[in-house]
Amino acid sequence: HPEFFKDINEVKDSFKNFIKKLKGSKILIVNEDSAAIGEILYELKNWLKTEGVKVIGYYINNKLEFPFNTEYRVKLNSNTPEYSSFKVISEDKENNFKIGLIGQHNVQNSLGVLIAALELGVDIDIIKNSFENFKGIGRRLELIANIDEIKVFDDFAHHPTAVAITLDSIRLSYPGKKVFAIFEPHQLSRTKLFFHEFATALKKADRVIITRPFLGREANKNLEPVDLDMLSDEIGIN
Repeated sequence: HPEFFKDINEVKDSFKNFIKKLKGSKILIVNEDSAAIGEILYELKNWLKTEGVKVIGYYINNKLEFPFNTEYRVKLNSNTPEYSSFKVISEDKENNFKIGLIGQHNVQNSLGVLIAALELGVDIDIIKNSFENFKGIGRRLELIANIDEIKVFDDFAHHPTAVAITLDSIRLSYPGKKVFAIFEPHQLSRTKLFFHEFATALKKADRVIITRPFLGREANKNLEPVDLDMLSDEIGIN
């Protein structure tokens, strides 16, 4: 909800305040592939050490130079229309997992869950079985139609990073296929703030259809509308 923050520093401050609410046996599990998370860790480095927080990192592409208590490296094995498989490496241990979801972002999310479960003492075979049988939730790359080999996915990607990741995930699991994006802007303020970022993300599709924005909580604020023709022009595809 970027309209509630003045800039990225305020966003980072909210995360730092959230981390400082850790109680009891303090464990912090972070995704090293996020540059902003790396910045937050360095800014909280002394506090984390003083408070005795166990910091666990995991990464697919970008390892952070930070003194983690434990670190997991992840290698993507394959992505199919039905599942993603990956290898998790920590010290001298390697384990292969399969999850019934597509996209690197879903692998990253599952890693946070996996590590939390291990820290809580859940048996690794139970985790593997749960992952393999998990097929996702509604509106998160949800396959809602499959007609004449045309697949229709519904995804609640309401900010440009999520839009880009969703389109990348489709490309990865369906190589060589045409990708059409039907984009419903969510909130006028968000669309205006990330106007150029949305255009860049939507360029990942072969064709784009833009609908009227969903106003939600901004319905009665009388905000100036977004010029969708300008957004279409900036995307620059049909």
